[in-house]
Amino acid sequence: IVANDTDKIWNIVRQMKGGRVDIVLDNSGFELLQDVLLAHWLVSVGYASKVVFHAKRIPWYVSDVTNADFHWLVKVAENPELIGDKGMSAADENALKGLGKIWAGFLAAGIWELKDELFWTGPYGYHYLPTKGSDVWEGELIKSDVVIFKGDLNYRKLIYDLEWPITTPFVEAIGSIAADPRAPAIVALRTAKCDTITGVDADRAQELFRVRNDWMYSGEYGVIQLSAGRWKSN
Repeated sequence: IVANDTDKIWNIVRQMKGGRVDIVLDNSGFELLQDVLLAHWLVSVGYASKVVFHAKRIPWYVSDVTNADFHWLVKVAENPELIGDKGMSAADENALKGLGKIWAGFLAAGIWELKDELFWTGPYGYHYLPTKGSDVWEGELIKSDVVIFKGDLNYRKLIYDLEWPITTPFVEAIGSIAADPRAPAIVALRTAKCDTITGVDADRAQELFRVRNDWMYSGEYGVIQLSAGRWKSN
C-alpha cells in the first residue's frame, strides 16, 4: 500500500453512531462478498445504521456488480444448496445460511439499500457529480457519513483520469466533491492498474521506481486514500 490513510479513516468511523455508509461497488464475486461482510460488520457493531450499495445498471467491465449479482450473492448465501457441492462442512454451511438470512433481512428492512443510478455508467468523471450527477450527489451521497469508492475504474474517474504529478494530494485531484462543505468523507480503496495515481510521497515514489518501473500498473500495489469532507474539522 503506497499511500495509506487507514488510521485517518478509522478515526472518522469510530466516531460514528448509527451513521450512513455508501459503497460504490466494483467487481462481483469474491470482492463483492468482502464488501458485503464489511457492511455487515459496520451495522452489527453499531457504526452504521444504514449502508447503501451503488451497483451499475449495466457492467462497465464484464465483472462489474449489477443488481442481479448482488441479489444472487445474498440468495446463494441463504440457500447454498443452489450451487451444488461446495466442499463446506455442515457447520460452515449453517453459518453461511445464517448470514444470508441476516442480509436478506437487512435488505427487507431498508438497513441495506441497493441503487443503480445511470450516472455510474455515463461518460462523466466524478468531478461532475454535483452537476451532471446531482441526483446521486444531492439525493444520496451528501446524506452519507462515509462514501467508499472501490477499485481502479472508480479511482480513475475520481481523479478525472489525468496524468497528475504523483505527489498531488488526493483531495486536490478529486476537486469539487472534496470542496463541497457538505461533502462526506470519501474513501478510495484501489489496486493500481494504470499509470495515473495521486497522493504518493516523493521519496516513496522514487523508491518504487527503483524497484520496478511498472509499479503504477502492475496490479501489485494499491492505495487507501481519504478526503475527510465535513469531518475535517473533527
